[in-house]
Amino acid sequence: MKIICIDVETTGLDPKTCQLLQAAFVLVDTKDTTTPVAERPSLVVDVLHDLYVGEPYAFSMHTELLRQHDKWKREKAGARPGTPGALTLQDAGAGAYHVIIGKADETLPWYPNESVITGYVRTWLTTVGCTERRPTPAGKNYGTFDAQFLPESTRGLFRHRAYDPGSALVDWAQDGEVLPDLQTLMRRHIDPAYVVKHGALEDARAVADLLLAHINGV
Repeated sequence: MKIICIDVETTGLDPKTCQLLQAAFVLVDTKDTTTPVAERPSLVVDVLHDLYVGEPYAFSMHTELLRQHDKWKREKAGARPGTPGALTLQDAGAGAYHVIIGKADETLPWYPNESVITGYVRTWLTTVGCTERRPTPAGKNYGTFDAQFLPESTRGLFRHRAYDPGSALVDWAQDGEVLPDLQTLMRRHIDPAYVVKHGALEDARAVADLLLAHINGV
């Protein structure tokens, strides 16, 4: 099974009033349980905005990311696709790709019903050899949070059923009334000293680590 581990960073919790800052996607082939997560194909999409709107706690959490966004905006690095076939992924090495786009709701000039984000994710899936029609998404709270900040056409690339490590790895004796968060799960199954990074790629890779731990019975 091909699973795409997904995480997003945003300016707050409400998709109606807050913005997508960054989305990351990590491909896991469940037949391969030994390749380190850092060596698996990944895509990071940074979304620049003319005006950033959101909640104070989210801005304080993402100061470094926002500083980087400001740098890219000053360099006028936002992508402008232009013509068919112009979507080019920037290879960061080791199967890791990164793109910067101007705004989350921007559409492809040659396919107005598809967002630029969707175009890049589709291109990435083809580039890394994920030929399944609709791979399975995975993420901590993907269905109730992350997916709400992705364009509908991007969500449509994936199956409607998602893997959530919080539900899959719950310890009924320890967790009581609340499903465990990402940091709790990583400390329990991967690294006792783990601290959640609040970066989309780092958190998507953490989901991949937990998925593989689940498969391997760790």
